[in-house]
Amino acid sequence: MSNKLTKILTYCSLVLVILAVVITTAICLTTALSYKVTVDVVIQNIVPEEATDANVTVNINGTEVSTQRENTTLTVNAQKDREVTITFNMTDYNYVGLYNGTKDTYQGTDSILAEPTEYVYKFTVTQDTNYTLVVDAASFYQVSVGYNADKPVDEVEGGAIAVTASGAGVYADGDTANSYIVREGAEVSVSYEASEYTFTGWTNGDATSTDSVYTFVANGNTTVTGNFEAYVYYDVRVNYAFDEQAIGGNIAVTANGQEVTQEGITLKIRDGANVTLSVVSGTGYDFTGWTNVTDNATSATVNIAVSANAEYTANFNVIKYDIEYVDGEESTTVQDVVYGSTLQAGPEDIYANGWNKFLGWTLNGRTYTQAIFDGNNREITLTASYRNQSEINYTFDAAATDFSTAGTISYNTANGLDLANAPTRDYYNLIGISINGTQYLFNEEKTGFADAQNTIDQYLVNQSASTLTVTPIWELDGAPITVNLPSDSDFSGNMDNEDQITADANIETLMVTEFFGIDASQIASFKIQYNSRTYTVSRTTADAYATISFADVFDTIGFDASASTELTFIFTSNV
Repeated sequence: MSNKLTKILTYCSLVLVILAVVITTAICLTTALSYKVTVDVVIQNIVPEEATDANVTVNINGTEVSTQRENTTLTVNAQKDREVTITFNMTDYNYVGLYNGTKDTYQGTDSILAEPTEYVYKFTVTQDTNYTLVVDAASFYQVSVGYNADKPVDEVEGGAIAVTASGAGVYADGDTANSYIVREGAEVSVSYEASEYTFTGWTNGDATSTDSVYTFVANGNTTVTGNFEAYVYYDVRVNYAFDEQAIGGNIAVTANGQEVTQEGITLKIRDGANVTLSVVSGTGYDFTGWTNVTDNATSATVNIAVSANAEYTANFNVIKYDIEYVDGEESTTVQDVVYGSTLQAGPEDIYANGWNKFLGWTLNGRTYTQAIFDGNNREITLTASYRNQSEINYTFDAAATDFSTAGTISYNTANGLDLANAPTRDYYNLIGISINGTQYLFNEEKTGFADAQNTIDQYLVNQSASTLTVTPIWELDGAPITVNLPSDSDFSGNMDNEDQITADANIETLMVTEFFGIDASQIASFKIQYNSRTYTVSRTTADAYATISFADVFDTIGFDASASTELTFIFTSNV
């Protein structure tokens, strides 16, 4: 190793030694300038176990120690000539004194701190110092709370009573119900909870209070009693009544919010409590007042203080309407109807120079056929309204067919028929019209309809249109029927008269013997043919073939003179 390196190492070692000496010296000086401050806590008598909040706390310059029932010690270091602050607090313990000396040497000395307003002691530390804080258990009393009721709880439905005590320094005695261990001088607050009872007050020896929460200062053993009286209940019956039933009406009444039926409900109301009666609605009725209510008896809602059994009835009168029905100058009907009644039926249609159709009852320019009386106007006059058919023009349109022309028939309810443009048909007379299957025949003069006011006019008054489609009704009128006797007929050569029959509305029978010159008794069978259709004459008597009913023939073969007027008669002889 070189001399230079050796010198460097020597210098470094010397520096380290000097630094160590300096540090050690500083530590020693520092230690020499701080002192111990110690506080011993001595508890002369401990508090009862029930006093769970009991506590003694000592704090020296922010360092703290606490204890409940055991002696303890707190020691801190404090620099010389610095101020030291000792604070201490206690709960459920009384201050005895703060003494110089340890817990073993303080006896016989005087307290350095009299009973202070604040538990604080300050001093400047110049040496190790030891103090002793002495405390003693506070005095405790036995406080019992209970209640007295005029009626046992188990005899009162829903009854319950509970009394409790509370406050700082008030502790429940675990061995005895409703008993408390209370620190002397503590404020005790006694309260209750009760159901179905009225609280009447507290008794505490000679002291009494009606406050719901009673507070006193504990200065001895005592018993506090809460006094209660069971509620008294009364039966309150509520119903409603009305003079007449409204149609579709409704009554809603409540008692303390409960729905009241017509038969009534009964409420149990506590003595002195209120019952509230309310008419919620009375559709169709006028509320007239409450029975057995003295104040504001006609008010919809009343509040009544209950002090005895009682019954109350809400009374209603049905709303009525005076209705005057006027039908012409001399026809007036007055009705007294209840709420919800319907409009009376109108009169029958009347005939006065044409049918007049009843349209409804008119009020304030509006016509009604159906209505319910439920409004505010209770005096109403209704006037019958008609659709007047007098001198109304109608047009009956008839379409053309294979055998008739189209045409129009005009009809005025006052002036009658106009057939100038009526449909026509060969060999037929127009004798009426058919509408929807109903026939309406003309009178003989064809100036109107037969029995018009009871038939066509009454039908027309109920129609909204004045032009109707109709089917003509025709009647035969002198149709020339050509009679054929074919060569294969047994009596083809016996025809004495001309070979034509004139058919009209009056033709009823054909005398075979006279027309054909045939002895009817010699006829075995007889047929009439028309347009491929055949009518067979049935023989039931010896002279059955002497006369033929043309009505039966025409109906069976569908005879139509406009189509063909030729009939073929086929006789078979029995000779």
